[in-house]
Amino acid sequence: MESLTHNLRFIFKRTVTNWDTEYLAGQIRQMLISKGFRGALDVSFPIYRSTIVIQSPHPVNALVTGLRSMFVSPKKYEVLSVLWPYAKMPRSVEESFRGSRDCMLQSEDSWWNEWKDAVGYSMLSRRHGWITNEDKVDVAMAGMVSKDA
Repeated sequence: MESLTHNLRFIFKRTVTNWDTEYLAGQIRQMLISKGFRGALDVSFPIYRSTIVIQSPHPVNALVTGLRSMFVSPKKYEVLSVLWPYAKMPRSVEESFRGSRDCMLQSEDSWWNEWKDAVGYSMLSRRHGWITNEDKVDVAMAGMVSKDA
C-alpha cells in the first residue's frame, strides 16, 4: 500500500500538431511589409494552458503540505504528452494528396481573415506586446474592419 505521506502528481502536456504557424507568420510579415513597416518583428503563437498538473489530495491541510513540499520533493510520474491535432494532416500533405485536411476549428486562412485587422491596427498604433481578443473588439469599435472580411 502506498504511504499517505507521498505527494503524488501527474503532468499532462498538450502539443498542437499540423498548425501551419510558418504560413501565418508569413502572412503577418507580408502585411506589415505592404504597409511600409520597418521595425523589428517577432511573431510567435503561444499555446496557453498547455500544461496541466494534477496533484493528489493530501490528508494534511494546505499550509502543512506547502511547507513540506519545500523540503521534500514530490514523487513524479512520467509526463504524459497529449497531441491535439489542429488538422488531420499538414498543409503540405493536403496539397500533395489533394485530400481533405479537416481542421478541428478553422483553417489557417480563416484564422488569418479573423485576426488580420487586429494585427494591422496594432501595427498602425505602434502597439507593443501580445495581440488578443480585446484588440479585435477595439478594431470593430474603431470601425477599422477591412472591406474584404
